[in-house]
Amino acid sequence: MSYNNGIVSAHTDEELERALGWAISNPAGSGVADVFGEWAPIVRPQECMFTGSQIPVYRGLGIDAISLYCSALPFNAFSIFVAPLPFAHRYNPLRLHSSMSGEEITLLPAYNHGDIADHWVSLRSWLRTMGGLNWRPPANRKAARIICFSSSIWMQTMTSGPGSICPSLAGSSPPLVGSTGLSAR
Repeated sequence: MSYNNGIVSAHTDEELERALGWAISNPAGSGVADVFGEWAPIVRPQECMFTGSQIPVYRGLGIDAISLYCSALPFNAFSIFVAPLPFAHRYNPLRLHSSMSGEEITLLPAYNHGDIADHWVSLRSWLRTMGGLNWRPPANRKAARIICFSSSIWMQTMTSGPGSICPSLAGSSPPLVGSTGLSAR
């Protein structure tokens, strides 16, 4: 996310470069590189605001991938602007190509808690719709599911106790992080 949590789709290239650059490192020492030392070169733009013309700015700052919602919820998902994606594209990294600059960036489709509700309010049920927890994809057919929670929603969920009604919302230990093929900076 950008440093200023701004409407990055309306930023000029210079504003976007400054906002993303400060999110990485800034004079206040609060950028991801300042705080954590290493960081994954992945950005989820605020409310998924993104335009293809921004790819050169992201790439110029060393950002290898962006994560945008491919969600059932139309509020901020790119899925309302494209034809329904086949299974392999819905749950795997895609390549976005800018026709203006010719540059590309990896797109990681993400989902949110609302999408879990579409599957009987259960992540387990969602996985089972793909053929069960022991699902074995055919050759060259893999699936990755990225669930992107807003920290405010996650904290509210953990403190309000909906786990007694819906176990999927009861909170959990930190999620397992698989290999993305992207190296830390």
